[in-house]
Amino acid sequence: MLDINLLLEERGGNVEMVKESQKRRGGSVEIIDEIIAEYKEWTTPNVIQKEIGKKFKAKEDPAELVAKKNALQAEKDALVVQAKDKETSWKNKLSTLGNIVHSSVPTSMNEDNNEIIRTYYADGVEPVKRTDIMSHHEVLSRLDGYDQERGAKIAGHRGYFLTGVGVDLNLALITYGLNFLARFGYKKLQTPFFMNKEMMAKTAQLSQFDEELYKDKYLIATSEQPISAFHAGEWFEKPSEQLPIKYAGYSTCFRKEAGAHGKDTWGIFRVHQFEKIEQFVLSAPENSWELFNEMIDHSEEFFKSLGLSYRVVSIVSGALNNAAAKKYDLEAWFPYQGEYKELVSCSNCTDYQSRSLEIRCGVKKMSDREKKYVHCLNSTLCATERAMCGLLETWQREDGLEIPPPLVPYMDGKTFIPYSKPKPTKNQNHDLAFLYFTKAAKSNHTLAQVFLGHMYEHGQGTMQDDTEALYWYTQAKETSDAEHQLVIAYMYHDGDIGGISDHKKSLEWFQVSDKNGNPRAYSCIAILYGTGKGTEKDCKLALSSSMQFEKDKSSSNILVDVATTYLFGKHSVDQDFDEAESWFIKGVDKEEEDAMFGMGLLYAIRTDQNQCWKKAYLWYTEAAKHNHDRAQCALGWLYQHGLGCRKNYTIAMQWYKKAKKNGNQDAIAYIASFYHYGYSVPVDYLKALSIYETAINNANALNGKGLMYQSGSGVIQSHSVAMSYFKIAADLGYSEAFNSIAEVYQHGYGRDVDLNKAFSYYNKSAACIESVSSKGMFNLGLMYLEGLGTEIDQRLALVWLRKAATYGNKRASEYIDQLVKSSTQLPQIIYNTERIQVIMKERILQGIQLQTLQEKLASLTTENELLKKMVTNNGTKRTEPLKFLYVQNTETIDLEKAPKKFLQI
Repeated sequence: MLDINLLLEERGGNVEMVKESQKRRGGSVEIIDEIIAEYKEWTTPNVIQKEIGKKFKAKEDPAELVAKKNALQAEKDALVVQAKDKETSWKNKLSTLGNIVHSSVPTSMNEDNNEIIRTYYADGVEPVKRTDIMSHHEVLSRLDGYDQERGAKIAGHRGYFLTGVGVDLNLALITYGLNFLARFGYKKLQTPFFMNKEMMAKTAQLSQFDEELYKDKYLIATSEQPISAFHAGEWFEKPSEQLPIKYAGYSTCFRKEAGAHGKDTWGIFRVHQFEKIEQFVLSAPENSWELFNEMIDHSEEFFKSLGLSYRVVSIVSGALNNAAAKKYDLEAWFPYQGEYKELVSCSNCTDYQSRSLEIRCGVKKMSDREKKYVHCLNSTLCATERAMCGLLETWQREDGLEIPPPLVPYMDGKTFIPYSKPKPTKNQNHDLAFLYFTKAAKSNHTLAQVFLGHMYEHGQGTMQDDTEALYWYTQAKETSDAEHQLVIAYMYHDGDIGGISDHKKSLEWFQVSDKNGNPRAYSCIAILYGTGKGTEKDCKLALSSSMQFEKDKSSSNILVDVATTYLFGKHSVDQDFDEAESWFIKGVDKEEEDAMFGMGLLYAIRTDQNQCWKKAYLWYTEAAKHNHDRAQCALGWLYQHGLGCRKNYTIAMQWYKKAKKNGNQDAIAYIASFYHYGYSVPVDYLKALSIYETAINNANALNGKGLMYQSGSGVIQSHSVAMSYFKIAADLGYSEAFNSIAEVYQHGYGRDVDLNKAFSYYNKSAACIESVSSKGMFNLGLMYLEGLGTEIDQRLALVWLRKAATYGNKRASEYIDQLVKSSTQLPQIIYNTERIQVIMKERILQGIQLQTLQEKLASLTTENELLKKMVTNNGTKRTEPLKFLYVQNTETIDLEKAPKKFLQI
């Protein structure tokens, strides 16, 4: 990043120069003023301290400043967190500013205005487009050098296998490239393919690489990234002796790579994974521009040796990446394409990267204002797959491929490789079809645009490319083909363009398809209106669209959607169990297993008198016969809790395993919980944790892992890690996670007790419709009963305890029975936090005899307080967590006669 001092005039900076550079890049200038203001606000206390020192030296009275300093110091503790946030804010903003653009860089936002520095013609004559040759992908295909179809099948869009000759050529370019640079004093370096997030942040903009994030590591886009960090934190005190350092980096690179429409979609020119030989140099600042010219010269000599024509261009200011002060590209001529294509990028990043990586040089003198950092330079020598494409078009012959002389030693001495595959037959030639459709589509031929989209979608005559398919489908605006319009809508909806969903455009195309009579569009419109994606949420319109689809098509899937809407009261539709049942039955009549599962869910969660676990069990069983994974998982849960059937952990585990086999992530989490808590199997924390890990992004599993960290079961206890898991699971709407967070605040696990927050999270847990937590309902009932975090409300307490009991919570049933038997008036309990803290907060009673304890309690019972204590009914010591002692408001405490219910043992 830039030095903050560049923005501070009082430190010798030149803010106008920075603003001018930012303008040339097309970036925000206002952000510079924001950075300066935030930095000065952050450093205010330090400024005052320095002014005090000046007044002391001048023998002036600093009393006023001292008083101001003391006032600020008094607020220091409260401002520490705020100061950290301010520091993070200005540093983050500073990191978005680009390097100072070199004065020689052409100023423009359009790359069409790149300045041509020089050109080179391999045979001395300006090259022209050739129509009598094949494209690079056709040459490689006839050499049997790659397999695009299987590559796309295995790895997806732009995936490929190099085979035979393709592998040989690639390895030849790699070896020749490394040896070529070694002649100029470069040290060969093969880098890791991953970088830690912290280190990647110091050398690249992380937002550009989010799709390459793999857990806590990033796949590298170029070996420049790990090489730039190779000397992080080092200091070259004798730069004249130690610098420059030159590396010939070799690595596989990983990119998102999106080409322009109709371009670079054939072959291996623009792919997600490729090999590259990179020049990387650490230089003393005064020598970096000389080395910049040397590096681009090396790249030119390399491609001259391979017989390619090229030009060198200076990239305009608006197209520079943040780190580069100046960049040259080498563009080679592709004769079949009839155009220059980029093969090399050469950049001088000056001290932009080394400042973040703290790579210094020289010794700072007393007169120096700033630290001195090395300059970092990088240049492609050869991206091998891309360079191979240029060689294939340039060195092809009618009967095969001539090998460029420098590569012959690395190709077992072969100077020529004949084609092993014939040209495609004229009966079916997807390449020619693709070519003609492309020409017609570019002339706005509607049907050609549809067919071209189809060829891109299915990889016929070109590499499979959903982005291109969507682009050409979209161009077919005048077509009345509702099916293709539906395809376009789906592609926008699924994010096949640019990897980002555009629900607004998706809705537009669904509506167009609907108008042209495609009933399948109704369900999609319903989903978008129901979720508020691409439009304002309109739940009634969502429901009516679903019903319209059912009317036209009678789709069982939509029947289930409508039933589910009523079942959970979603999309602002009132919850109506009877209406939900009628829609589910329609689905059952069509033998739809989702509808059978829905019937089971209906009988499990309905809150009226018709709730019936036995019926839920029967419907789940019926759906499970159709291999319905959610039904199989639900049966496991019923057997685990003994609802609608006899409790049987062994059978529960069997159903969970069946559901797991069918890909159910919840089932995986439940299996892990069996090993976590020892349900019918020996407790095995390590096995539980490993199974939890396999349930990717599953809220149940995340909550389970959080509980393991909270209790230190098989892992190092960490309340902060536990809470992070709980919060992620809660963000996914998982009721048990809200309950876990509530318990953290109620009992003070790793933080202060906060009963108000505990009550709030118990409320969230109990309110979850689609993932019910009887434990959350039970705890919410106790909070109302005891007045913890809320006012005492005996009526609501009983409501939530009864709901918890409905879902099989045994403790809730016991509380209800005890309360009903003991009195018509429920116990009145007062919670006095201050008195409890005075006596014995968060510790365990050990060795206190019953009589002694009774005497201690007697002095505190006049107000009928709830005491946070733990005792046994025989006076022996306990080592378990403290529980609550409930006291009737009219009783005299007699511990020996108190019901065991009130002495939580």
